[in-house]
Amino acid sequence: MRTKPVTIIGGGLAGLGLANGLRLANIPVTVHEAGSYPRHRVCGEFMAGLNYDLVAKLGLKPCFEGALLHRSVAWIRQGRPVRTFQLPEPALGISRYALDERMARLLVERGGQLKENSAQPDAAKARAVNACGR
Repeated sequence: MRTKPVTIIGGGLAGLGLANGLRLANIPVTVHEAGSYPRHRVCGEFMAGLNYDLVAKLGLKPCFEGALLHRSVAWIRQGRPVRTFQLPEPALGISRYALDERMARLLVERGGQLKENSAQPDAAKARAVNACGR
């Protein structure tokens, strides 16, 4: 049985995570990312709710090399903590600059297609997984 290719719009954590998981199952995949790698992200220096079992299942362990487990977070204003609180469960902490670049590189190494600076036309969106987060 031949598997149909999957098109994913959005090369952030969701899009690249899904694409890498599909490649482990030998499913052809193309990710369209409007930007390019590596890139700085304003949000998401730690991944709450993401555990090592899921990281392993998606084959993403190499991407999280050097990640730290954070047990608390702090809101900072003008260089000082304003509010600090404990997380319900530890969260992985790693630079999104490094993580996005590692996940993109791994996808290409696994034989996936990555189209940077590619905004898909509306007609293609109806036949694709939308993982752009907007």
